[in-house]
Amino acid sequence: MISKSDQSLTENWLTPAFFANPYTFYDELRSIDPVHWSDKLNGWVITGYGEVVSVLRDSRIFTSAGRMAALLDAMPESERANFELVYNHFSAGLIRCDPPDHTRLRTLVGKVFTPKAIENTRPHVQTIVTELLDAVASMEQMDVVGDFAYPLPATIICEMLGVPLKDTNQVRTWSEGINSVIAGVLPIRQAAEQMQKALLELRAYYTELIAQRRQRPRDDLLSLLVAAEEQGDRLNMEELLSTAENLLAAGHETTTSLIGNGVLTLLRHPEQLELIRQKSELMPAAVEEILRYESPLQRQTRVVKDDVEFHGKQMRKGQIVFAMVGAANRDPLVFRDPNRFDILREENRHIAFGFGIHFCLGAPLARLEAPLALDAIFRRFPGLHLATATIEWKPTAALRGLKSLPVFLR
Repeated sequence: MISKSDQSLTENWLTPAFFANPYTFYDELRSIDPVHWSDKLNGWVITGYGEVVSVLRDSRIFTSAGRMAALLDAMPESERANFELVYNHFSAGLIRCDPPDHTRLRTLVGKVFTPKAIENTRPHVQTIVTELLDAVASMEQMDVVGDFAYPLPATIICEMLGVPLKDTNQVRTWSEGINSVIAGVLPIRQAAEQMQKALLELRAYYTELIAQRRQRPRDDLLSLLVAAEEQGDRLNMEELLSTAENLLAAGHETTTSLIGNGVLTLLRHPEQLELIRQKSELMPAAVEEILRYESPLQRQTRVVKDDVEFHGKQMRKGQIVFAMVGAANRDPLVFRDPNRFDILREENRHIAFGFGIHFCLGAPLARLEAPLALDAIFRRFPGLHLATATIEWKPTAALRGLKSLPVFLR
């Protein structure tokens, strides 16, 4: 039974006020019921740090297999057959499976994301950062998201995968369509229709690239995936397509949000920005605090594998669990004065990149790109300041990122 105060909190979910500042909602819900059943979401909303970590840690109880497909179960059963492609996409690939399949796929893809391989990209990332800032240097203002935060990680992940750079804008459109269901804002059928259209187009695109790699392999991740698929027992076609799609979307969206959120947060906290200006070596710590304070990934979804009692609540097999990473990263039981942005925070055990076996494979790349990007933009334009008082956040519960961020350069 939901109390009156619980009901009012649930109704605030996915409103403009929520997107502007979800943390007030998280704080209230965490204090009332950190393991909360939401009729509106038809799932469990977990907001406490310890509880979220428990969900992400134990894949034996909270599975990633079918975790996104379960969102489609809100549709009438008679309509689900129309979205077989969406169900298939949500049922395969690196981030939507558990061991042993997850271990096999992660081992394969992880060869490209080793610390040494990522560090070797540093000079190239720096070159792209410089080129992007050179392109806007003569302008009076720029959009941090469109002109900088998006093209940087999109260029890097496209190059790693072997996707032609001329196609990055189209890739962005497809990624937004594929994330329609995950965003949780549109009616589920409308979201599924958008996602299926994007998937059809992206898969046709990838199928052509894959055919090219079979004929002429290159030194890129797509060629590595194709080679594994051809070995038969390593990677099937569905896994190849789904993994490539997931890497492309995940490889740029969260880092775009991290850089955009970082610029906004530092502009809103000039005293913290001044600390970095005095000691540039603080930038990596600043990025970690940005990750905690404005986590690009706000939630991870799991499915209850079997009936279980969890922190005094009876969860049923097949129910959806929303592990609210953004809420966990502001839990006062773990973080002192959690709603204060502090780049000198001594203990910062944030889980912005997840926890357990599904810890983000691209975390080292994001941790390389973001400090370079933030250091360069504030060093290049020391007079950088906001060009608007109206900040527009993307209307999605899964990712926290800006639609745009207009700034004056001087």
